[in-house]
Amino acid sequence: MAWAILVAILLLGPSPWSGGLPGAEAKLSNQMKMPVTKEDIKRRAEKKQKGQPLTEDVENSLPDWEDDPVMKSKLKCNACAVVVSELVSALKKKREQRKFKLTPDENMGALERGCFQVRRDYGLQMRNNKVTPVYSNDHSIAKTEGAWISTFLVSTCGSVVGDYDDYIIANYATTPVHELAATVCQRAPGFEDDDDDDWRDDDDDDGGGVPKGLGVCPVGLDMSKANTHDDGWTVEEAIRKVEEKSRKDKKMLDRQQKRAGMKKRKKARKQKVDEL
Repeated sequence: MAWAILVAILLLGPSPWSGGLPGAEAKLSNQMKMPVTKEDIKRRAEKKQKGQPLTEDVENSLPDWEDDPVMKSKLKCNACAVVVSELVSALKKKREQRKFKLTPDENMGALERGCFQVRRDYGLQMRNNKVTPVYSNDHSIAKTEGAWISTFLVSTCGSVVGDYDDYIIANYATTPVHELAATVCQRAPGFEDDDDDDWRDDDDDDGGGVPKGLGVCPVGLDMSKANTHDDGWTVEEAIRKVEEKSRKDKKMLDRQQKRAGMKKRKKARKQKVDEL
């Protein structure tokens, strides 16, 4: 699948357009896992800052995935918005260089480039010595960086490219970026209670259908304000999204347990018949 190839190239090997990733970028990272505790984040952030200890204020401001559903939800939504924006920029830049329609391989190369730039350039903005959920590639402002942020962004990019590469390629030239981001990052009407694992409508293989949407941003959110400090996203909306996900996870667990119970009873009945 496209997303698997993309992530493998980004994390494991050299890029055909870069001639090989320099230095540490080319090394295999076998610890690229999303941290779930403040200690994990602190340790990786300190390593990124060449051993310089974090101040107590910055340490206290690090996001805690377990205790701050608002931060967790905004990090997911903002990452999706950043990824879509960078993918569109990469496609447009490649299109301008080529001066004519891109081939499928050139499109994939541009998407790969976009994902790499997201991984390489972005960190989380600092405000008043506190980490915010806003990503930035501006080197003139204070940011906190680390492998966990890069991993999270690469994972998001893999999801977007894996499910919506055709849609983005088909529409980036005629659709504003914030509208593309709304389609990709929010949940489309009619799919709210859909438990299907497929992200897309069955008719969307050519990019012309109506995508289901990743559902990481609130429906109706003005995506032109996503990944800003004035996104209009309330605490209640973020908590509601977390609660909705918990309910869906519980439904999935209940179904799995029900299927396991049915298999167990069927096996017991078969065993009883065999004994007779």
